[in-house]
Formats: sequence, structure tokens, C-alpha cells
Amino acid sequence: MAALTIGWGWVAAATAGSLTVALPRSSSTKLGRVRVYLSTSCDTAPPRAQCSDGQETAQVFGVDVPDGGLRPGGTVAIDASTLGYPRHSIASLPAGTYCVQAELFPYRRYLRGDGADLLLPVSCVSDAGGDGAYGSPPGTLYSDVVSAVLGQDGGWSGPVALELTHEVAAVRSPGCSGKGNDTDYIKTVSIHSTLLERFWGTRMKLEACVLLPFGFHERASAR
Repeated sequence: MAALTIGWGWVAAATAGSLTVALPRSSSTKLGRVRVYLSTSCDTAPPRAQCSDGQETAQVFGVDVPDGGLRPGGTVAIDASTLGYPRHSIASLPAGTYCVQAELFPYRRYLRGDGADLLLPVSCVSDAGGDGAYGSPPGTLYSDVVSAVLGQDGGWSGPVALELTHEVAAVRSPGCSGKGNDTDYIKTVSIHSTLLERFWGTRMKLEACVLLPFGFHERASAR
């Protein structure tokens, strides 16, 4: 079996089976970063929802899509050379059965008003009303969860094929009340910012919260 030398000075065996993530042929070309999550706790939450800074985090591996984007029907491979967290490589994972899930976190190219041409995660330039969905913004693609067995040699027992068939949908802003509508005392004002739109080269919305004092509605002249 061939071996692959990793930068930390140890050697990892090449995987017996492959782990690939595919973009459906019915999709359009996507910019972004592919992440693959592995967890041994498969009865609680999907693997992509188990990644955190805590000790119980799921394992995650990430790789950017090819230059120009991942095309419909295209695939990316996760192997022993793909960096991960908290363990650096698939080759260092304990053998066993894992539930596996993939996602594609979307990036976007911004032609800024100052002449800069930037490729950034969409959460870096987020529209108001996103309710803090920075880790899984609208447009994020993800796969079903599959079960896979990792052997003692760091190889999968068979090919692990994941397809990005689901998409996080855009949701209506919950507003400042968090309920999706104004209340008697909490109001939401939404505007499009001409200055931000000119700078980022894309449509930008801002939300402002207005908290009315008790008794406001009894004062006819109050503004």
C-alpha cells in the first residue's frame, strides 16, 4: 500500500476506500469551502450541527472548491492529506463506525467600490435580518447523513459518496422583537444603505430597533 508523508513528520496510509463530495448535476457552479463532519454520536443531532469549540466536538475536514468553482456533477475528495480539526488527518482517527455529513459553505466575489476584488464567505458581508446565521447562512448546501466504517489502517471499508442535495433556505427576518413582527413597544426600521451598497458592490440592508417607552401610545403628540 502506498504511503503519504504529512508535514508533521509522520506517515499516513493511503485510504482503501474513497470519501467524495459531489455537487448535483441539476445545480449551478458554486464557490465556497467543502466541509465533511464525522461523529460517533449519531442519535443526537446531525454531524454538521455537532461542531463546536468544546471537547465533544465532531471531527471536521475542510477543503476549498477548485478555482472557478465546483461545477455541476463535480466532486472533491477528502483523504489523508486533507487537514482537519481537532485531529489533523483521517489517518489519525480511531477505527470504528462514523456518521458522516458534508456541506458546502458559500463564498461570493465582491467587486468593491475602492477597486478591491475579494472572494469572501457570504457571512463576512451579511445582510441585516440574518439572525446571526453565520455558521450556516442561506445558500449553504448539505448532504444526507451516511454511515461509514473506518478500518485500523485508516481506510474506509468502501467508497463513501456524499451528495449536496439540500440547501439552507432564506428566512424572513425575525425583526427586533424576534417574533417576525413589531410589538406595541418594539419596532423594526429597515432601510437599504446606499453607501454600503456602493462600497461592497451589492445590495445591503440595515435594520434599526426602536424601543418605545411605556405610555407612548397614550401621548397623541409623541413622535
